[in-house]
Amino acid sequence: MSYTERRKADRLAMAKAIEQIALKHGATCEWEGDGKELHIAARHPSGLAVSLWVCSFSTQPDVHVIPWHITYGHDVRLASTFGDVNPYHRQKATHVRRGWDALVAEIERGLSAAADGSAFQTPKEIV
Repeated sequence: MSYTERRKADRLAMAKAIEQIALKHGATCEWEGDGKELHIAARHPSGLAVSLWVCSFSTQPDVHVIPWHITYGHDVRLASTFGDVNPYHRQKATHVRRGWDALVAEIERGLSAAADGSAFQTPKEIV
């Protein structure tokens, strides 16, 4: 099924679907909002997290900015293979995906990589 952030019912369905992906990979997921806008946050125990906003008033509907980050208290660093990683502290990566299917694929990819450890640098990569 394809969802759009333009429809209220779809925004809630998007949050529920992302929650299912998070749970599948051992992460938690919370969302809040007023119906016009939802904030969705997924956090993996490894420290990798992502925050998403789906808004009825988006100026670029269904273009999703996906800001991955390492949460406070975790010493892991993102591997360069994670894609578009901040080269200075290696704790953030921002990806952009167009449409629901691409968003789901990115969330699935990121949380899967957190679960299997491939999202993070190996000890010999750490300088």
